[in-house]
Amino acid sequence: MKVRHSLICFFLLSLINAEIPVHEGTEGGIITVTCDFNFSGKKKFFCKEKCEEGNVLIDTTDVRAQNGRYSLEYKEGFYPVYSTILYVSISQLTKSDSGRYRCGLERTVLPDGFSEFEIRVSDAPTTSVPSASAPPGSFTPSSSSPETTEQSDQQQTDRPTAPPAAPAPPSPPARSGVLLYVRVVLTIMVVLVSLGLLIFCMRRTNNNKGKTTGNT
Repeated sequence: MKVRHSLICFFLLSLINAEIPVHEGTEGGIITVTCDFNFSGKKKFFCKEKCEEGNVLIDTTDVRAQNGRYSLEYKEGFYPVYSTILYVSISQLTKSDSGRYRCGLERTVLPDGFSEFEIRVSDAPTTSVPSASAPPGSFTPSSSSPETTEQSDQQQTDRPTAPPAAPAPPSPPARSGVLLYVRVVLTIMVVLVSLGLLIFCMRRTNNNKGKTTGNT
């Protein structure tokens, strides 16, 4: 029986350890971990290992808090629409920051909530940039050397200057006024011709009537 209980406890502990998320960072960098909770809480805490004396990094009731390299930010949610989130950060990471941490919320009515995670800090990558050196015997004049300046001035002097651009031709005068005048004149001429034809037709009709009456 003792062996069976031991195996069961070992299996449960293995499952618990497997569920702990692992977050990786590099030396000198910053890492931020998100802790999700179903319900909100009044007091927020951030601890390394267990929340015992000496391991508590931040213990506050404020929405934002900072203690040296450790910072905390709280965003209250509304269950079950969206979760309550607690962001915990560590800046200027060192190898000694590796280990397990706990962030949580202390509540008055509901049980306290907490979330555990592990941080692993690796060495900062070292990149060496080779310096570009000129081959022996070569000489590259600098941009501020007198020879380069004289050559550039000479090149600018030898370059043929472009002829000045020809002025743009004047824009043709507006013809709207002329067209309007022509239209008015044509309209008057049409009206006069129409009146002349009308008067001519009326006189001819009257003459025809007079001749008819005289013959009668």
